[in-house]
Amino acid sequence: MLTPADPDFISSLQASLAFWQKETGNLTSEQLTRLDERKRNLFRAVQLGLLWPETWRDTAVVAWQSFDFVEWRGLWREWIPVLEKAIADAPPPAAGLKARLLNRLGQLYAKERRFTAAQTAHEEASALAAEADDAEAMIAAYLSMSELYKNQHQYDKAELLARQALLEIERLDDNTRYLAFAYKILGNTARQRGDLTTAEKFLRRAVKLRYQLDEPVHLARELHDLGLILTEAGQYEEAVIIYEEAAAILVPVNDETDKSLILMSLGYLYYRQEKWVEAESTFRRIDTLALARSGEIGRQALTLNNLGNVLLKKGEMGEATECLQEAISLWQQIGDEVNLANSLGTLAELLTIYGNQAEATIYYEEAIVILSRYSDNAWARKLLVEFTDYLESLLRELD
Repeated sequence: MLTPADPDFISSLQASLAFWQKETGNLTSEQLTRLDERKRNLFRAVQLGLLWPETWRDTAVVAWQSFDFVEWRGLWREWIPVLEKAIADAPPPAAGLKARLLNRLGQLYAKERRFTAAQTAHEEASALAAEADDAEAMIAAYLSMSELYKNQHQYDKAELLARQALLEIERLDDNTRYLAFAYKILGNTARQRGDLTTAEKFLRRAVKLRYQLDEPVHLARELHDLGLILTEAGQYEEAVIIYEEAAAILVPVNDETDKSLILMSLGYLYYRQEKWVEAESTFRRIDTLALARSGEIGRQALTLNNLGNVLLKKGEMGEATECLQEAISLWQQIGDEVNLANSLGTLAELLTIYGNQAEATIYYEEAIVILSRYSDNAWARKLLVEFTDYLESLLRELD
């Protein structure tokens, strides 16, 4: 940090930070629109405020409160160094606020699939929250670590931490928001394990709670997750209604990355119904370049993979190959192995149709090795059985 500045300058900066605290305190659609127009001013105020010890606390509050805005707008990669500096400069008495900043930083590390760094951040946040007796920071640490374990397919640990968070949440006077997050994690963990009944129960609870809050993006996300469960259960008509509601909620919020996620899932629903034209049209509505600019590489890869699958069904092999190869490269880049295995298997299927059985066996074998490491994931188990059968059939042909 710099040495103390002119007192008038510090007073002016504090007034600016007080303004930004108010602007980021409750992110309504109107405030999001204002922040869109002034985001560079927001970034400048935070970066400037972190230069002096006198303005650290006010700045740290703005940095913490701004998290949802920068995440929804795809600006989160720029926010990582901001949070890192705020945490590094935190004074010893600020344990609770530092814990909250660490939880936000860990969540952004997780988006970059820097899982070890994310885990470290949340563990430190948990310790600081205990030191400061900050129940909300402790709950956020538990929920963040639960989400982290879920994303790494460690479902027992994910469920344990989510239920540990529930015990803490029950002690809060106003616990609606945290309950919604906990039920969402438990629902999605159950979905990935293949327990759709439990998954639907928890997601419906999360959605019901979220309707009580003025948090449109989180409501849209939980509706989306419920739609995924309904799609997997074959309840297509209700899933479409859910997706349409989620998309309508996002219109005034202008959240393009979450809109793309809904489009991906709607396209997948059409794919499940073998409506190839509708599926292709939906996937092509997704701006993959915008996703890349926002750092949403996984969503970019998923769009390309899904489009490749549809084009394969339509017999458009050239573009299907390009889409799948690009998806594979992106999955490898971010280390998402289950999705990588799925794309490898689809490319193998395409090569088989081309008559290139020898190369197809290589991709099937690679996919099978990967999938065998994820026996607790229902989708991975299903793919493993399918790809093993396809490989055995190919090997018999080659003999």
